Amino acid sequence: MVRLVIRGRVSEQGIETLPIDEEVTTDKIGKEIMAMRSAGDLIGRPYVPPPGTSLELMTVLRDAFARATKDPELREDARKLQFNIEHVSAEECLKVLNDALTQPENVVREFSKYIKF
Repeated sequence: MVRLVIRGRVSEQGIETLPIDEEVTTDKIGKEIMAMRSAGDLIGRPYVPPPGTSLELMTVLRDAFARATKDPELREDARKLQFNIEHVSAEECLKVLNDALTQPENVVREFSKYIKF
């Protein structure tokens, strides 16, 4: 018996060559469902400031997070805890969230058959 092994959009070391789940179907709704399932892995746990936060402060926060993810001491601490730290830009987070939150009703209905919150 051969088992098909696939991964989501986010890869871990050692499985980079496995097919991405979205690639194993030709069904448009199936691709959307699999993309939605990967959304959380792509953006991790984003920090979202309250509405009305100034653009100046947003820029400071974005730059600080980007710099923090490159800090050698933080990266070493994360490695010891077996955490993987990867910076995802605010623009990429917004793209992923917008894609997930603007799906047609039929895709959301189908998604909810497989994924429960």
